[in-house]
Amino acid sequence: MSRFREIVEKCVNQPDRVTPDECRRILEELGYEAKKKPGSEVVYHKKGARPINVPTPKNSRYVKSPYINRIVSLLELEEYLDE
Repeated sequence: MSRFREIVEKCVNQPDRVTPDECRRILEELGYEAKKKPGSEVVYHKKGARPINVPTPKNSRYVKSPYINRIVSLLELEEYLDE
């Protein structure tokens, strides 16, 4: 199983256990580019798509699940599990 598919599976099945690095890997694999904003978040941009904000966690290693759920729904990551 590829690392990309493992991370997608983790996002779909365990959204509360996804690290910022795993978010970066998925988004960059799908063509997004990271642009650091002042403060505690990274915004990923892709031409023709809505920007995606990923806040840097302060008291945890993991990104909060509502942000992961939003990424899963916006990018329709469940489809990558069916392949």
